[in-house]
Amino acid sequence: MGIAIPISATSPTGSLFLTNGGQLSGEWRDNASADEVSWQPPFTNEPYAFPWGNVAYAQFPPPREAAAQPGAYRIDTTSGDVLVGDLVDVNPEWVTLAVNLGPRRGEEPIKVARASIRSITRTDGAGGRVYMGPDPLSEWTTGDGDAWRYSQGALSTSRHDAVAYRGMTLPEKALIEIEVSWKVKADFSLELGVPRYRGKAIGSQVGADEELANLAEKLALPMRGRVRQAPNRESSETTNAFRLETVSDYLVAVRETDEATNLTIIRKLDKGAGRVSLLLYLDQPQNRLVVTSLRKEQLAELSVDCGENPLESGVLLTNREGDIQLDKLYVSEWNGESPTTDRTDQPSVTLTDGKIVYGEVVGYQPDDKKLLFAKPPERHAPAEKDVEPDADASPAEEQPEETEEEGADETLTGDQTQPAAEPDSEEPDSEEPTSEETPNEVALDDIAYIYFALPQSPSAAPARPDNLLTVVSHEGLRITGVARGVANQELSLSSESLEQPLHLPLSEIRSVRTFAQPQPVEQKWSVPRLEVEGLQTSGELTGAEASPGGSCLLWRPQGSRNAVALRNDASGRIDFRLPKESKPDDPTLTPRRRQPNNGIFGAIGAIFSRKQATSTSRESHPTPSQPAMMYLRLGDKIPCKIDRIDEQGVFFSSPYSNADFATHENIKAIELVIRGVDGRLTSDRRDHLLTLPRMRAQNPPTHLLVSTRGDYVRCRLLRLTEKTADVEIGLEETQLDRSRIARIIWLDPPPDEDDEPTSKKAEELGAADQLRVQAVRRDGVRLTFRLQAFETPSEEEPAGASKDAAPALVGASDVLAACVVKLADIDVLLFGDRIEQAAAELSYQRWKMRHAIEPRDVIEGESEDVSAGFPLVGLQAPELQLPFFNQGDRKQRKEFKVVDYKGDVLILDFWASWCGPCMQAMPKLQQIGNDYADKGVHVVAVNLQDSAEEIRAALLRLKIEPTIALDRDGVAAQRYQVTGIPQTVLIDREGNVANVFVGGNFEEKLRNAIDAALAEAEDAP
Repeated sequence: MGIAIPISATSPTGSLFLTNGGQLSGEWRDNASADEVSWQPPFTNEPYAFPWGNVAYAQFPPPREAAAQPGAYRIDTTSGDVLVGDLVDVNPEWVTLAVNLGPRRGEEPIKVARASIRSITRTDGAGGRVYMGPDPLSEWTTGDGDAWRYSQGALSTSRHDAVAYRGMTLPEKALIEIEVSWKVKADFSLELGVPRYRGKAIGSQVGADEELANLAEKLALPMRGRVRQAPNRESSETTNAFRLETVSDYLVAVRETDEATNLTIIRKLDKGAGRVSLLLYLDQPQNRLVVTSLRKEQLAELSVDCGENPLESGVLLTNREGDIQLDKLYVSEWNGESPTTDRTDQPSVTLTDGKIVYGEVVGYQPDDKKLLFAKPPERHAPAEKDVEPDADASPAEEQPEETEEEGADETLTGDQTQPAAEPDSEEPDSEEPTSEETPNEVALDDIAYIYFALPQSPSAAPARPDNLLTVVSHEGLRITGVARGVANQELSLSSESLEQPLHLPLSEIRSVRTFAQPQPVEQKWSVPRLEVEGLQTSGELTGAEASPGGSCLLWRPQGSRNAVALRNDASGRIDFRLPKESKPDDPTLTPRRRQPNNGIFGAIGAIFSRKQATSTSRESHPTPSQPAMMYLRLGDKIPCKIDRIDEQGVFFSSPYSNADFATHENIKAIELVIRGVDGRLTSDRRDHLLTLPRMRAQNPPTHLLVSTRGDYVRCRLLRLTEKTADVEIGLEETQLDRSRIARIIWLDPPPDEDDEPTSKKAEELGAADQLRVQAVRRDGVRLTFRLQAFETPSEEEPAGASKDAAPALVGASDVLAACVVKLADIDVLLFGDRIEQAAAELSYQRWKMRHAIEPRDVIEGESEDVSAGFPLVGLQAPELQLPFFNQGDRKQRKEFKVVDYKGDVLILDFWASWCGPCMQAMPKLQQIGNDYADKGVHVVAVNLQDSAEEIRAALLRLKIEPTIALDRDGVAAQRYQVTGIPQTVLIDREGNVANVFVGGNFEEKLRNAIDAALAEAEDAP
């Protein structure tokens, strides 16, 4: 099995994306092999080996706040690589930069081949990365949670009108690198400088804005599409942002302000799938945007004369009616120097004063900090077929023909210069070289930009090996090369652009992208699928002998060369096939008709009596020999025969268990009748059943019995025999007919403050030397056990000779003893903490008692009218259904219901005998009730969980006889949000809560509120 390798805090933790759609979180491990990556997820002790051809992408979060790559110069290569550093040397073959590779390696000289360099840009301390993205979806604001998807470092959607916003700071002068792609149709907008998430794109209806329409006509732009906005744009939604938009078959740049509007074409787009890679140079002080290709060829320039009009911070991407994927969005500082060249066939230097010198760099004098330039050889315009296509252009894109006016400056010679800002100047400045043999010397501080001529005839693209990678560092270093392995947590990368292999610490790597093509795999539910936090992948489950810290279960993801043991503390699930659609096994959440009740013991006798005369057709009367279903607290579910239940536990027999006894603490429910029981409940009834009154706190009910007729009774189950069940209800014992009992539910007591958290208990369960698993069989049976072995057929046994020879999981249950489950019988295999998580979602696990609210005694000085801030005021009064304590109210009702008082004014007084302010307030309330009795005002005192003796004693002491309803379990107090008593609630004639008073000093305010309620009713039409 090898040596266990623990997850290390020094190794970078990231996400690995496979070409087949699989995903694993984990750490990149050392591996001397050049053709594979070693990746260790947190649920294994050893790494997986994935061939680079099966890997699509890897991403790592920054270990620290990303800083600007130090260095005065930036090199861009023809393959899209980027290096930033200080210039060390220039010769005819190599350009040497001192590049900082992070704290571990520090600054190292890197030689870059001259033939591979596209340009060198002076950063002047600018050029630092402001943002590198797109980052995970959690950092974006989207209106629809599932509209966007983040995968392999890209943000994508096909949802129409989907919007994603990313807040960031845009420098006054910024270089923005973008790459977007689409599979079917391009119809999007990208706004730069948006203050906030809006949920829709902003633009102008083409044709509605005359100025914009005129500009479009002048540019000969076909306007079948639109630069779009939502109808009826409000002024608060206007934006000064620069926008890239698709209009018809074109990509355009647009900016609209209150003062001016401008639009220009960037390029024509092909039909169908496509990709665009652009460099955007944003100059906010000049209200100017320059768009270039990756080769620094200018594609568009947009200027809007609107004075000072700074942009807001933020980027908004909208997919209108196509599909879009944002592959790259980098924002960097820009020094403001001219980013473009107009002659890609000749080398040139742009000076800081704007002049362009045509010549080739031939050397560097480090002592004087001067570059040497030579006059370039005479060049002839290459034939059209020899011109290298744009790196960012679609294959079928038609390049626009050059007009005579556009090509007029081609007459400049190699040593002539022209001001970059004045291309139409009649007398360009020039610098004459001393001789062709003596190079020009230009001070390094005077150089803004160096352009290296592209080859006239591009060479054929070489074959790409599987281990060809593009690596991006956290500071923006970008290198494409062939992987040579990982040693000492450093990736060795060989690039044709570099003289020596680059050794980059893994801690400095932000992302790795391969050139492998995606391999979509049709999901077949005969292929197991593993889901662990940070991992989703199909694969194969096998077994082997357990190793220290590792289980006997081995998982081999599709695309991996090896299978690795799952750790004993791993948590997740393996789906072996598509789960069957099934109805929940708890039918208690749907309302059912309430059965008539003639008192609690009369009702129990009618429900469970052995002398029951009649039965409905849906009732099923079990005998002890009939099968039952037993549910354990960890989620186990087994068919069994229940022999008896006593104070020790449950005695049973089952073909799925070698045990015949389980303690009460392990049992959650028993279904004595599996089918034909209507146990549906209203939410009100469920609340009553699960609320523990204060008076029962010392002797809470432990069980819930469900009759074959679907009625519920809370009790303490004392014993169950073949024919009877002895229960305690309140403090009295009674005997019930077992044949009338359909279900027994064990109630969880209300949690106490000193109870251990469930998570801690789960951790203790998982802190064993064996992996805990729960097998969910195809027949619905669930078995939880500690895995001891993975049995496979003997090599001598003929394949398929017997079902008993099939692979099986073998283990021991704390409750059911020895367990054996055939792999072919399993639908889902849960392991680790996922067992408790799944069990918590099962229906019977939700039957947990809770304490009734115990309102505190309002202290002196707290009495007040809390109507203004009370949540229920103005809403329909919560319904109550409570028994009366005395002979009922004046209307001779025997049960109190709020709805019965609609049309009158109802005052509820929540009180308890132990509450001093309550005792002081009750006589006042009785007097108010008497004073307003002839006006349709009723006062009902709702007692909170006092015993009958306590209520009688209180009334005798006060010498009053109010109408009293009993909140025996605290549900009424909970619904009316009673936290302090006395609490007095006034409900108007429409049945709405009008006023709430807390405390005993309320008489005058209550009378005013009653008068207002009565007056409002009289004024109503």
